[in-house]
Amino acid sequence: MTSSTSPAPTDPEVREPAFRLSRRRLLALGAMVLPGVLAARLLPREGQEHVAALEVTGSTDVVADAAAYDATAHRWAFVIDTTTCIGCGRCVDACKLENHVPEEPTCNRTWVELHVIAEDGSVVVASPDGGIDGFPPDAPAVKAATATLGQSYFVPRMCMQCENPPCVSVCPVSATYRTDDGVILVDPEKCIGCGYCVVACPYGARYIVPSGGETPAGIAGVADKCTFCYHRITRGMLGVGIQDLSPDLAAEFHVPGAKGALVSQVGKDTPAARGGLRAGDVIVRYDGKDVADSNRLRNLVAATAPGTRVALGVIRNGRAESLHVTIGTMPAEAAPGPAEPSGEAADGLAALGIRVQPLTPDLAEQLDLQGEKGVLISGVEPGSPAAEANLQPGDLIVEVNRIPVAGVADLRQALDKAKDRLLLLINRQGASVFVMLRLK
Repeated sequence: MTSSTSPAPTDPEVREPAFRLSRRRLLALGAMVLPGVLAARLLPREGQEHVAALEVTGSTDVVADAAAYDATAHRWAFVIDTTTCIGCGRCVDACKLENHVPEEPTCNRTWVELHVIAEDGSVVVASPDGGIDGFPPDAPAVKAATATLGQSYFVPRMCMQCENPPCVSVCPVSATYRTDDGVILVDPEKCIGCGYCVVACPYGARYIVPSGGETPAGIAGVADKCTFCYHRITRGMLGVGIQDLSPDLAAEFHVPGAKGALVSQVGKDTPAARGGLRAGDVIVRYDGKDVADSNRLRNLVAATAPGTRVALGVIRNGRAESLHVTIGTMPAEAAPGPAEPSGEAADGLAALGIRVQPLTPDLAEQLDLQGEKGVLISGVEPGSPAAEANLQPGDLIVEVNRIPVAGVADLRQALDKAKDRLLLLINRQGASVFVMLRLK
């Protein structure tokens, strides 16, 4: 099955009074799930404010808390206040960006509906394109819904994480499953795209990824759904910065097919460091599962309980190697973002289209780069090789062609030796990123 119907109706839908979702009933539903939220709030701090499961946060004390989270003792829940929703659709947009949901309006993990209660008690529901662009008054669906001139309000929608989920029951291959802490997920490696779960879902909160679309595993033809952004609320932590492989990076690191997650940074005293991972390694398998890209690895790590020992398949310098790591707990710290650098560029590299300057102590303090070494990018020329490679002001060049760079002279020397391209290791907002830069 390669097509799907939208979980969010694009035309107004009239529902009989016996099935209407009034604000009172919706608030009652919120009261029902409130105990789940309170239970979730009993999590230790390490389980509450996670950022992405593989980001390096700077903390060096992660293993001591490895057993702090008991998944079987908690249930995650969302409570939505429809009295404050303005129907802007930004939650839909953010969900698509966070989870690589295809842009097609028929593919939504979350969406927003306009509910209008008519005088006869019936409810008209409209959700043009899932509400991603809001609800313009002149949109046909909105016009038709508001023609009744009744009470109206907006309802953001997502997976309800049913107590007895029919999607789990009907899946013939057990690809849809519930985690120990109550979140229903889909294993894209098991999913055969039969669509039974899409039909069984009473809320329309599923879709089949169309050809060319993206899922966390990069697989078209499988079912996808709201996951409560499980990679952000769970506990597994490897302690690396990762990125996807472009064709150029795949060629540079000798990875066939551009499949895998490129390690750009290994945190000090993290599970990854203790397991022997290095910057430049490409993780292609995790605990026996193929890793198509960084999102797939992030989800796999997030779903792994702390203290679990897993096998990693990596490509290092073109050779396949096996490593073992013990997964830790994600600390509740987020990397700070740097301020815009000030001052004029101290030097120029016109061939690359960048202006650079030394990392002075004052700039290092301003950008939270104390103790770091490198060359700071202070400007990027539009249309230049640097701009095409997405280099940005504030990036700190740490390595060039795998050689550390301490100053502008080192950068110039590396450029003189380069032929047609440079492999840069960049420190961007506290995270390390490999960038391939082609020379003109």
